[in-house]
Amino acid sequence: MKDNHKGRKQSYLSYRRFQLCLVVSMSGVFLGMCVLAVFGASSPGLALRAHAAEVDVSMDGSSRRTVVTRGTPPRKQQDDAAATTDTLGIEEKNHASNNMEEELPQEAEENPSFLTNRLPTFKYGTAWKKERTKGLVKQAVLEGFRHIDTACQPKHYNEKGVGEGWTEAAAELGLSRDQIWLQTKFTSVSGQDRSQPLPYDANAPLEEQVQQSLERSLENLQTDYLDSWIMHGPEDNWDDTLRVWRVMESYVDQGVVKQIGISNLYAPDALEYLYQEARIPPAVVQNRFYPDTGHDVDIRAFCLDHNIEYQSFWTLGANRHVWQDSQDFRTMAKEKNLTPETLFYAVCFQMGITVLDGTTNTEHMRQDIALLNRFRNSILSDEPILTDEEMHFVVTDLLALSEPEVEEDSEDSQDWQNQEY
Repeated sequence: MKDNHKGRKQSYLSYRRFQLCLVVSMSGVFLGMCVLAVFGASSPGLALRAHAAEVDVSMDGSSRRTVVTRGTPPRKQQDDAAATTDTLGIEEKNHASNNMEEELPQEAEENPSFLTNRLPTFKYGTAWKKERTKGLVKQAVLEGFRHIDTACQPKHYNEKGVGEGWTEAAAELGLSRDQIWLQTKFTSVSGQDRSQPLPYDANAPLEEQVQQSLERSLENLQTDYLDSWIMHGPEDNWDDTLRVWRVMESYVDQGVVKQIGISNLYAPDALEYLYQEARIPPAVVQNRFYPDTGHDVDIRAFCLDHNIEYQSFWTLGANRHVWQDSQDFRTMAKEKNLTPETLFYAVCFQMGITVLDGTTNTEHMRQDIALLNRFRNSILSDEPILTDEEMHFVVTDLLALSEPEVEEDSEDSQDWQNQEY
């Protein structure tokens, strides 16, 4: 059995030469030990450097906001440079953390929900659904979605409708709370519509705003705990960002929140700094997956190296040049009995990406859940939906992802030829 496992692992290592991709092998009697190799070279020593980047982002691919990241995140005391306070300006996200480890325990065999909670999946996105939120969330759960993403931001989300939708569907299906995975966000005052009633007192100290937001979310979602709670974006400066983070950490300590994370953070240096400064590190990074940021190659590499789930939004809308415009891709989808959209989702899954899926079409919901089941079955059978060559074509020729810089003394520099996608 050891020889078999070693052989499979070696074959997976060669796969990593040309893509950042999830490959899983199951070996032993009745699947035995489940091995998950998350491919991506070691974090390429992301140097903290001064830079200015402006990117256009949206929540679930709709509302466009501008996130501006400036300067160099403050270093720790032991760093050569003195600690400084920088600004992260923003104009205006399984009780397990879906983290992927190199080797998955036998729980994969013993617990059917293990694959649901530990591998890339769909999270039903609820932005911009307004009064339709309750019905759409209910339909999504009835069709098979079990992970739901929302935010305590009345401007773009109807969080109360999410609570009403999932509870009605769960009652019809006989599901318990622990069979539904709920994620919401704390949105700062700058991301709220001040003309509407806010979910917290805007004049209260920042820590109290965070506390009040969580209380409102628990009430809206009809639950006494959250599976995941994320910052909708960084605050205007590092001091305030960390003030919010400390409050979020305290609710993990209390067991009210299972994990915490951050959204709309596009600077690898900033993510690395947050990870270093956090007592409880981020378990989630939720970003727009699009060409303007190079599809977050360095961010995703850091996430994989540090057991952080990367969640993508605007996944289809920002990548039409792949799934809609490429005839080769559309032909590949037809050959695999998939739609171009679901084939692109399969690409994301095999890259280790969890996708926010906000479809309002019932047939599309069914197609997406069918893909998710097919993906999980492909893991158990060790027959990925896309072959190595097909992934290479999509990643390099269509997505045109570039190779991040890798330090010369990196252990991976010789083994993986410094390539990562």
